[in-house]
Amino acid sequence: MSGEKTIRTRVFQKNLETLKLLISYPPFQEAIKPIRDKWNIAQAKMEKGEDADLVFFAESSWSIMEQFQLPFHFWTLLSIYIKYNEVDEKYIPDRSYMFKYTPKLKADKNLSPLERVWEIHLVTYSKLTKEEMTLAIKDLEREQKRCFPNTKLFQQTKPRKDIENELEIERLGTKRRPTRIVEEPESYYMNVLRQRSQKEFDEAKKSRKLHKVKIKTKKQKGYSSKGIVKDLKLKVRPNTASKIIQRLKKERRDRFMRSDKK
Repeated sequence: MSGEKTIRTRVFQKNLETLKLLISYPPFQEAIKPIRDKWNIAQAKMEKGEDADLVFFAESSWSIMEQFQLPFHFWTLLSIYIKYNEVDEKYIPDRSYMFKYTPKLKADKNLSPLERVWEIHLVTYSKLTKEEMTLAIKDLEREQKRCFPNTKLFQQTKPRKDIENELEIERLGTKRRPTRIVEEPESYYMNVLRQRSQKEFDEAKKSRKLHKVKIKTKKQKGYSSKGIVKDLKLKVRPNTASKIIQRLKKERRDRFMRSDKK
């Protein structure tokens, strides 16, 4: 943190020097004199409760900023100086960048966002030195951590070799079923059910005790991860397919669901 403080002190000193050079420059004093005079007149009117046109001040100040190539973050400092002929050092910038948020950042007393922030923009007012650039990136990292929701969507992930293949594994995974042994009764009344009318079936059902019911077992083939691997001609182990299916399920939950709803 001490390193950051040192950089900010340097930037502050540089901007203070810039301002002192500017206000000691005769062409600058000549340029702001008519603006200051108009401001004094407007201020006197406002003190009397009369209407005063203040649009001129903003337009003229912008003109001065452009004429003397001042960066945007000098605006407040310049405005105060023109109005009151004072240098208020608390408005001297100690960094040459800022962050803008979409939507506009609303934070509580702990500086935690009160609503979702969709974008963070790093805005620079002048060319940053290498030290300032490093500091700006650190600040940006902090802002991202503070403002973006707690979800793995914003974490860096390694790109997959073939997402389409994984999604196909997942799709086939919904068809998985275990191999089962099923029992099929073989009897007169079951044959009637398959071949004859409902009436004959009902009659056979009543007399089914007269017929010996034979039970035969049958192996019903399942569809496992091994089958998925075989169908897709993958050179992976069957348990890898199972892991892919579970990972996709978990990843969607981690990346696309808000942490307070998990």
